[in-house]
Amino acid sequence: MATRADVARLAGVSESTVSYALNGQRSLKPETKKRVLAAVKQLNYTPHFAAGVLAGGRANSIALIFPSYGGSFSSLHLDYVEGVIDGAKARNYHVIVWPGEDTPSAEISRFYKTGLVSGVILMEILDEDERVNALHDSGIPFVMIGRTAKPEKFKYVDRDFDEVAMKSLKHLVDLGHTKVSILTHRRVVAGHVVSVDERFTSAMERAERKLGLDINLIMAENSIEGGFAAFEKFQKQDTRATAVVGLADLLTVGFSAAAQREGISIPDEISLLGLNNPPHQIGLVQPNLTVVSLPALEMGRAAANILIDEILGESNHPIQQLWGGEIEPGRSTAIASRQTVRGISNE
Repeated sequence: MATRADVARLAGVSESTVSYALNGQRSLKPETKKRVLAAVKQLNYTPHFAAGVLAGGRANSIALIFPSYGGSFSSLHLDYVEGVIDGAKARNYHVIVWPGEDTPSAEISRFYKTGLVSGVILMEILDEDERVNALHDSGIPFVMIGRTAKPEKFKYVDRDFDEVAMKSLKHLVDLGHTKVSILTHRRVVAGHVVSVDERFTSAMERAERKLGLDINLIMAENSIEGGFAAFEKFQKQDTRATAVVGLADLLTVGFSAAAQREGISIPDEISLLGLNNPPHQIGLVQPNLTVVSLPALEMGRAAANILIDEILGESNHPIQQLWGGEIEPGRSTAIASRQTVRGISNE
């Protein structure tokens, strides 16, 4: 296995220059950096993630922190994680994944001071997030996947909730639906709402007003069991909607399973559309789910690139990014006039 010394000999530079070329802590002449990187590639050299720390600097690694806040981790979270890892790996950085119920900012700061990480990516952002303000005040490089209520001075990637909400409801309007149920949830942590829950729901309500729709909210936790509970609430409505939009992935999958168990046909009786379901979940719903595409992998890569830019003092990528998505028609939505609700035709 090649060592840093081997790379230095091949490139004709010192070992410290090899480190600088890989971690960007000092600027080098372009031809020197090019020579080092060529040697790295030729020797298939993989730097030890803690080498920077042992040399008195910082490791080429970042921390990805995502608390569960009492909910369930799903394959959706793993898509974001995989995207961050891919983005970091492409730039010779490692990722330390830090899940948990909660991670106080003081604990993050102590970990940063060890030199084992050069920056932090935060997930599951609260509308007012103590971690965000503390990291900003302490000067620790960080990026959010998500946004606070007032994110103007921070770096982030997030969904464009208004775009996604409008595309989803417009798709249903074009199919003739006028009454839509929205499956959503609202997590509160220490008196503050998890931002994605609030933003998505508010965006649906804004789109409703613009399109002249009649929507109602069905609140349930984001889990398969929550989907079954949401279906029970849906069945008890006096005037049932002809279409349902799920704002959370497991909630949507559970709702579909509950409908199937009760013999309710999708889309013959209910159209169902998901807004937060990664590609590998689409086939879990029968018939396969109509969705607004979720670019979780791309968003994770973008967050890694923004953070590493900041660590290296570069500016290769926009520091505030909103990602929308496109309608990907499945077989779970249909024209409203062809549906039958509780045995009564809508024609």
